Amino acid sequence: MILALAAAALGMAEPEWLARIPVAPPEIGASLLLKVMARERSNRADRIEDAFRMAAQAKMRWPEAAAVSPESMEARRVEASFEQLDALTLQARAVEEMLRVDPRRALVLALEMPVPAPGPLTCSAASLPALERYYHLALQMAVRGFPASQRAEGRHLDFLLRVVASSETLAQLAPAAQVTALYDGPEEERGALYAALAGALRGARISAREKEYVGQIRQAVARMEAREGAQAVSEALAALEEAMAQAEPCPDEAGFPLWESGEAAQLREAVALYRRRREAREKEYMDLLRRVEGWRGEKEAPAMAQFHRKALLYRELMEAAPTDAALSSLISSYVRFLAAAPARTESPAEWVVHFRRLLLAWAPLGRKSVDIAVAEIRASGDALMNLLVDAHADGYL
Repeated sequence: MILALAAAALGMAEPEWLARIPVAPPEIGASLLLKVMARERSNRADRIEDAFRMAAQAKMRWPEAAAVSPESMEARRVEASFEQLDALTLQARAVEEMLRVDPRRALVLALEMPVPAPGPLTCSAASLPALERYYHLALQMAVRGFPASQRAEGRHLDFLLRVVASSETLAQLAPAAQVTALYDGPEEERGALYAALAGALRGARISAREKEYVGQIRQAVARMEAREGAQAVSEALAALEEAMAQAEPCPDEAGFPLWESGEAAQLREAVALYRRRREAREKEYMDLLRRVEGWRGEKEAPAMAQFHRKALLYRELMEAAPTDAALSSLISSYVRFLAAAPARTESPAEWVVHFRRLLLAWAPLGRKSVDIAVAEIRASGDALMNLLVDAHADGYL
């Protein structure tokens, strides 16, 4: 079905670039398709399902949050989460969109989604999985996604019980507790959910890195306390907190630092020093640009760390260009860098963060830098970047 996105099949109201979505990584294609389908009304169900299938191939499985260090490689993944190009978010968006178009088909898709299971985190983890979107989708489907005949059979409750009971880590149990507290069904159904949550809490796989989830669970359990059957949940939470108190705490340091030492730190300081000077010189600027272009990074640095370092240096230099000619040289180099970066297929969400800067008319450059960037991208002939420029021009990026 995805390949059916050919021009002949498109309605007149749909953007012409929709036919070029297959050139994009699956998560970018799915996101664009969902944004178009949110506005259009033709062939929506099939296109939404196409987006759901594409989303399953996304490299980032779920959003990430709470990086230990804002200057780490992992913090860039947290930043990339705001692009909403992870499989969980995209598939949840597709189900929610389908719910407006074809509720029965939405239920089929929702039941296909596995409960996200990142596994217990070690102390080396510098970011935390954010799984709320799935659990709140599960609650939404349990409340209004099942037809009356299936509700009469208790299928909606079975679904929600399965989701809660299969939650093992604190990253899962925090949103599981939230949706259990929010469920406003009959008392008997709430009691079954409380029992499932209590059992899941008692069987939790403890990880000291996930300690901040305990507070979220505590808040959710507090909302249940006055209800029938919630005592078991409170007791299970107390046992969980005791086990967490006995766990060896994790050190604050985690993740790969981007600028701690070596040539990375030297280059960043050189760029910062140039930007602080009142009289910017074009020759010095171009020398800095050549240094950034030729910098290959340390052998021990992860490839994604080096990608983020260079992209961030390009972005800082972009805002400090002393002349239009220097700005054009910088943007031309930045476009070539992004076009050749393996990150565009290995981690599209992180790549898009840096690409997007080219299309933002921020001070002090305004539209000037955007116009130069668009001209460079057009001249490059790069299929993906040209697709994104067209989608941005139509308000879809």
